Amino acid sequence: MKKHPVLLLFLLCGGSLLLLTACGDHDHSEASEHYGPDTQGHHHDHGHHSHSHEPPHGGVPIVLGEDEYHLELLHQPGENSMLLYVLDAHLEHFVRIAQLEIRLLAQKEEDEEPREVVFLPQAQRATGETEGNTSMFAAEIDWLPENGNFKGEFVSLTIGEKTFTDVTFSYPEGHEIHEH
Repeated sequence: MKKHPVLLLFLLCGGSLLLLTACGDHDHSEASEHYGPDTQGHHHDHGHHSHSHEPPHGGVPIVLGEDEYHLELLHQPGENSMLLYVLDAHLEHFVRIAQLEIRLLAQKEEDEEPREVVFLPQAQRATGETEGNTSMFAAEIDWLPENGNFKGEFVSLTIGEKTFTDVTFSYPEGHEIHEH
């Protein structure tokens, strides 16, 4: 039987490369398992490090609960509207909710009375989302200039069985970077 050193070297290198990529720095424990967008629970283990997640549309991230879900606020350039997306803990998957409106109290100046902004559900034909089963909401905000700032508070937001109340943030800073 004739030996083929080139073939042997190729198989050895390929096998080594396969082992290195398959055994990367992943935590395969049950606690790090990521659940999809229809799951109400979320389990993950970040260890003890600071991290941030980037919103998919480049908007402002707002954490709900103990990093259970996120909202993304996005001021539409050149329009008097703002979009609101409901997302999972990693800002990767949209989370559909049944809520028919989301109320925001917004205050531009400390001495100004808060304005009520009502986000309404947006049906999306391409994704099959409907009013009462959507992750996208929109509101008119003709009082806010394109690069405007405000302090905000979402009064009440229900995702599955969990209700989040009095969620405060600053726009456009949001509140996303945190320690685990």
